[in-house]
Amino acid sequence: MEGHYGNAMTEIALALAMAFFSVMVLAMVSMGAGGAGSSDVVEAVKSATADTLRVSPSKPSNSTQPAADKSRIIVFYQGRYLSDQLKPIALSSINQDEKIILAIDPALSLSGALDARAALTTQNITVTTLDQRWMRALEETEK
Repeated sequence: MEGHYGNAMTEIALALAMAFFSVMVLAMVSMGAGGAGSSDVVEAVKSATADTLRVSPSKPSNSTQPAADKSRIIVFYQGRYLSDQLKPIALSSINQDEKIILAIDPALSLSGALDARAALTTQNITVTTLDQRWMRALEETEK
């Protein structure tokens, strides 16, 4: 009887190990199965977070920034693409070599943000959310 008890415990341990392994494999597959563009979106989100955490100096620096650091701000609000002046823009007017900062509504769903990002043909895009000042300005332009 004693030998039978040990086999049951071995079977349970083996079953638990297999279950843990299968959950681990599923988790690894699901993290990497987002499609070809998902890594671009992840990198854009990481760089947007890094940009928002960057602290500006309290005194103006003597060094000049390179001209290549200039970015174009595009606002995506209620299904429309707007310039930084809150005027509608055509997606065809965006140069593929431009560095784009795509500012989206904070209430926009993740799938909506991914769709907004996917509509832009350029690869150098940083995605960030609009702050309260931008949201008030957008609401005022709608009135």
